[in-house]
Amino acid sequence: MPPYWTFVVSDAQYIVTFAVMLAIGLLVSTLASRLKVQVANAYRRERRSNSLYELGKELSSLYGEAFLVSSASRTLGELLDADIAVYLKEGSQVYAVNDRPSSLTQHPVSLPAAEWVIEHAQIAGLGTNTLPNACASFVPLLGSQNCFGALAVQPRNDAARLLEPEMRRLMESGANQLALALERDRMAIEAAESRMEVEAEQLRSTLLSSVSHDLKTPLASIAGASSSLLEADSMEKETQRELLTTIASESQRLNRVLENILQMSRLEAGAANPNLQWHVLEEIVGSALKHTSSDLKEHLVTIDLPRDFPLIFVDDVMLEQVFVNLLENAAKYTPRGSAILINARSENRKVQIRFRDNGPGIPKGLEEKIFAKFHRANTTPDAGKGNGLGLAICRALLRLLGGSVTACNSMEGGAEFVIQLPQSSLAPEVESDGSEFGDSEIGFSKLDNDPEKLP
Repeated sequence: MPPYWTFVVSDAQYIVTFAVMLAIGLLVSTLASRLKVQVANAYRRERRSNSLYELGKELSSLYGEAFLVSSASRTLGELLDADIAVYLKEGSQVYAVNDRPSSLTQHPVSLPAAEWVIEHAQIAGLGTNTLPNACASFVPLLGSQNCFGALAVQPRNDAARLLEPEMRRLMESGANQLALALERDRMAIEAAESRMEVEAEQLRSTLLSSVSHDLKTPLASIAGASSSLLEADSMEKETQRELLTTIASESQRLNRVLENILQMSRLEAGAANPNLQWHVLEEIVGSALKHTSSDLKEHLVTIDLPRDFPLIFVDDVMLEQVFVNLLENAAKYTPRGSAILINARSENRKVQIRFRDNGPGIPKGLEEKIFAKFHRANTTPDAGKGNGLGLAICRALLRLLGGSVTACNSMEGGAEFVIQLPQSSLAPEVESDGSEFGDSEIGFSKLDNDPEKLP
C-alpha cells in the first residue's frame, strides 16, 4: 500500500484493514497451532494403540509365565519409557518375576507395595496417596475372579508423568492385557492338569476292568481244577492230567497278562532300554514259536525265510516278545485249523517281516486303532479273552528298535502285520545250512507244533 517501503500510513482506512488482517492471522495461527498439537497427540495415541495391539497379539501367541512377563516388560518399558517389574502371587507368597535383579525390585518398599496392591486390588505407590515413598507406581493385575499380581512402573526421566491421565490409562491397559494373558496361561495349565487327571482315571478304570476280567477267568479255572483234585478221593489218571493241564495253561495265561502289564508300565516309564546285538532271525522266530506252541497247536504255521538271510541288529528279547504277541493275536482271532504264514525279506537296507493269517481280518477303519492300549476287536468268541495290550506293546517295542509295524487286510483274506526294521550294511556274514526250518532256500516249510520238536 502506498507509500511503499515505509511504515507510514497515508490513509486511516488502512489501519482498520491492518487490524482486521492481523486478527485473522492470529486466529489462523492459533487454530493451526492447536491442530498441530492435536495431530501430534493423535499420532502418539495411534502409536501407543498399535503398541498395545501388538502386545496383545504377541501375548496371545505365548505360553509360560516367564515368556509372558518378559514380552510385556519389554514392550511396556519402551512404550512408557520406564523400568518395569511384575509381581505375582502364588498361594500366600508374592514374588518378583524378572530376568535379572534391578533397583526397582531391590527397593525396600517395592515388595510391601506389591503385596498391598494385590491384597486390595487398588493402584498405589509413586504418584498416589498410598505408599507415595515407593520408587514406582504399582497397578493391580486383575483377573476375572481375583487379583493375582501387580505391575510396577518406574519412569526413567520425569516421575511427574505418572500423574498424567493418559499415562495412567496406558499403565492400566498394559496391566489388563498382561493380566488376561497370565490368567489364560494359568487356566490352560489347570485345564491340562484336569485333562491328565481324567485320562489317568479313565486309564486306571480301564486297566482295573481289563485286569479284573483277565485275572478272574484263569483264577476261576485254576481254583476249579485244584478243588476237584483236592476233593476227589480217587480219580483216573487221564482226568488228573486234564485238570493239571488246565492249571498249567491257565497259569501261563495269567503270567502273560501280568507280563504284558509290567512290560507296558516299563515302556511308558521309559525304563526299557534295548540291548542291541547281531542275531539270527530264524532263532528268534523259533524261540517265539516254542513259547506259543500251546496256542498254536490247532493251527498250521508255515515259515518262509531265505537261507542266506542276513543277521539283524536288534534286541532279541524284545523282538521275540513282538513275535509272541503277534502269534498269540493270530491264534486268538483265527478259527481252528487256519494257517499262519511268517515270511521275511531284506532289501533297500530294510528288513520286512510279515505275519499273515486267513482269519476274518481286521474290521474296516480299525487298522490303526487296534494298536491302541486296551483295544480289543471282538470278532471271534476268544477275542475278548485278551487285555488289549499285546499290539500296543509290539508297536512300542519296535519303536525302541528303530522299526515300525502296520496292519492291513491281505489280498488273499485275513489280517497281515508288516514289521519294518533297519538293516545295516555292516552285518557280519553268516552261513546257514537251512536246518532251522527246512532245506529249501525259498519256500514254505510246515512247522511241527510238538513242543519237543520245536527249534
